[in-house]
Amino acid sequence: MNAVKTLALCTAFTLPAAVPAAAQTLVFEGFQTVNRFDVTGAAVEYRFAPFREKNGTAYSVILRGMYDSGDNGWLGAGLHIRHDYASGWFIEGATMPGYYDHSSPTYYLGSELEFFTYAGVGRRLGDANFVSVMFGHLSNANTGDINPGRNSVSVRFGTSF
Repeated sequence: MNAVKTLALCTAFTLPAAVPAAAQTLVFEGFQTVNRFDVTGAAVEYRFAPFREKNGTAYSVILRGMYDSGDNGWLGAGLHIRHDYASGWFIEGATMPGYYDHSSPTYYLGSELEFFTYAGVGRRLGDANFVSVMFGHLSNANTGDINPGRNSVSVRFGTSF
């Protein structure tokens, strides 16, 4: 396992203990790819406190690490947007560039620079916790020599501080 995969795996397991109490949200996720290589995986997200909130919409900086059963890792950072409804439901989305490390030519996506984008819907469970489902896409946005992309569906649990 090389350094990026090791870092992604370590991030997924140690970030929850390392984040300070000032963190806004920590999300744990399990995913399944739906269009390429049939892998399952796990991800951890850390969202900083929103830098802007207006009319139920919050904008935050996000850090994300993913690791999958094909021994592939991805680390990135970007922008997260969430819109809350009075009923406890919310919609969310994010986009972020990051570094992708594949274990074999089978998992090659065309570049080490891969962008992860997602959209999801969820429901708050009390004041601090939530569950959501999400559709994600990992792609190099045509910056690599090929761009097959990888789609995934996720179930997520999050907690806010």
